[in-house]
Amino acid sequence: MDAEREKRPIDPGPEPDTSTAAQAEKSDPSLDKDDQPIE
Repeated sequence: MDAEREKRPIDPGPEPDTSTAAQAEKSDPSLDKDDQPIE
């Protein structure tokens, strides 16, 4: 996946998808808190 992103940094598919998922996880304090204790 990393290699593909480097080849196509301007992809209108995986680019926004990954950004949205990362933002949602970071924006979700409940998920982060639940993930920390579980680990």
